[in-house]
Amino acid sequence: MPILDKQRILLADRLAIMRLGLRTALDQDSTFEVVGEVASGGAALHEAVRDLSPDLVLMDAALERPSSLHLVKEIKQRQPTTRIALFAGIQSREKVLEGLREGVNGYIVKDASASELLLAIISILKGGLYLSPEFASYLIENNIDVVEASDTQPDDTPLSHRELEVLRLVAAGRTSKEIGALLYISSRTVEKHRASLMRKLRVPHMAALVSYAINNGFAETKCQRSPAQVIRPQQECPV
Repeated sequence: MPILDKQRILLADRLAIMRLGLRTALDQDSTFEVVGEVASGGAALHEAVRDLSPDLVLMDAALERPSSLHLVKEIKQRQPTTRIALFAGIQSREKVLEGLREGVNGYIVKDASASELLLAIISILKGGLYLSPEFASYLIENNIDVVEASDTQPDDTPLSHRELEVLRLVAAGRTSKEIGALLYISSRTVEKHRASLMRKLRVPHMAALVSYAINNGFAETKCQRSPAQVIRPQQECPV
């Protein structure tokens, strides 16, 4: 069998320990190859992108002098086929729309699990847009339309009981770790359910999945509940 080319990934983060963590997570998938690391933006990053020709740049959104968004714009102008994902803290959510307009292909929250990281990278490298739930729900709650809804209709495969639970919590902007704690399952299992939901509902990325969930009545109600209590759409809160 022919050996498939690995997807080439460049890491750009100020912290060596962050780059090490990313490399360790990426090493779990044999289809990825970390081809280089840089600790700053500017000339060092541009030279690495030019010389290494990565398929994807994983970049710290907090890079300065110049800013990460300025770097994104420059990279896209010079090498438009290079895809870029930013790691960002939740406090950066107000800058997400600006980043998408500059050409960012994904926003991943900094405390994302390894399984979410791999899911995001696969989605981005396939040509999709990835937004961690924290960023996607913020955009939707503020009526910021960043992508058109998918034209395809959900297939006829019914959602499982567990998938419905995960979908409601996704609509509420819960992280995989939070969903796992609420449903007493691992973060990795949550990621598998999210991937299954995106496939069954035929939505291209997390932003579209959150939008679908909210528009179809799966958003979490504002009442208080214990972790074991999962409410179905249109169901009233327990008393």
